[in-house]
Amino acid sequence: MPWEQVKDWTIGMLAVASLAAAFIVLIRQSRPGNHRQKADVVRSDESRCLAEVVENNTRAIEQLSTLFQINFARQEAKLDEVVDFVRRGKN
Repeated sequence: MPWEQVKDWTIGMLAVASLAAAFIVLIRQSRPGNHRQKADVVRSDESRCLAEVVENNTRAIEQLSTLFQINFARQEAKLDEVVDFVRRGKN
């Protein structure tokens, strides 16, 4: 075989192999089960992320609630002191 024919056959085989590979990739992507698997993976990742966000927000709200209760208790004690001071001053 002359080198020109070898070169042509090599180019032809590479072209056919590339087309076959592209065809296989397209078939794998178009399978319904594959889309469902990818969608399930994405959904499970999203669910996991949402669960983490909910947990973090719950902890933050609990901490804020505790902080508000402490601040309200302090303010109530200060108001009681002011009321007692005013009552003593009037008598």
